[in-house]
Amino acid sequence: MGYDQQLVAEILDLNHTNKISRWENGAALPTLVNAFKLAGLYHVYVEELFYDLMDKTRSEITERAETVLARRQRTSPAISTGQVESVTN
Repeated sequence: MGYDQQLVAEILDLNHTNKISRWENGAALPTLVNAFKLAGLYHVYVEELFYDLMDKTRSEITERAETVLARRQRTSPAISTGQVESVTN
């Protein structure tokens, strides 16, 4: 949108641009509140600001859920495979 860091800092009510610089270069992530502010400023969903992180996290948690549910299923046959699908979808 052509906003420089100083303008974004002012709109987000930040005292300095150092936070924005750290967000841009991946050294830090904004707080949830600041992420929503950024999304509002740029007229996008929060997920769009963090697509790579969201995609990586979704893959990791899906894999972890499948592993945990498979282990539980081996130890407790009462868990059905339908529950595995509902967690991973």
